[in-house]
Amino acid sequence: MRLGIGLLVLAGQCLALQSNSVVREGEHALVYYESGALSNQAMDEFSALLERGIGDIAKFAGITVPEQKISYFVNGRVDISRARRRSVYLPLERVRTRSAPYLHETAHVLLPCDECPVWLGEGYASFVQSYVSEHAGGYDGQIFTRRGNAGVDQDAVRWLGNERGKAMLPYVGTALQEPDLTDRRNAAAPFYVLAQSFVKFLVETTGLKDIHSLSALNDLPLLRERWLAGLKG
Repeated sequence: MRLGIGLLVLAGQCLALQSNSVVREGEHALVYYESGALSNQAMDEFSALLERGIGDIAKFAGITVPEQKISYFVNGRVDISRARRRSVYLPLERVRTRSAPYLHETAHVLLPCDECPVWLGEGYASFVQSYVSEHAGGYDGQIFTRRGNAGVDQDAVRWLGNERGKAMLPYVGTALQEPDLTDRRNAAAPFYVLAQSFVKFLVETTGLKDIHSLSALNDLPLLRERWLAGLKG
């Protein structure tokens, strides 16, 4: 019942955002822009970024881009970036200011891991966003980090220096349930930074890039200790 209600709400939201939209269709992306909100050039440029990003993420992960196109909704009614199934929702203002985490959300769609803990799912998507933008192009939406993978460890150290970061640390690299991330400033910000920093450490230490391989690591507690020791320096 809960799943059915969720699907109905999702379908209704998609239909609402599709109405009165300007559509750009590419090889891998179908983009619905709020009508009159962006210039034709801006829509064409962002659509090209989406197409490139899909290909770059697939190349990073060593997968084939699925035939089914990803639907993107760029609209002022979208309050926060998110991905659901084969759809990505992006706030209009973040697209306009080139700060939309389009690579992060696309990673969620292309590289899903429903059984993964939240810290791994979000940390991995953030890591992929930074890695792809740093090595292949596009831009890093920088949800909460300042300088992507290059600076996430420094950001993590800063968060661990205050109570907000310390409160989120038990949820990263452990089996604890998801924390309440509705407080974006005090909970989500440190959680996302710490999660990205730990995932970056796991990739660099183990050489594994696939999220499912990372989720199957048996020596996670020891790796977590090594990560924290390295941050404390």
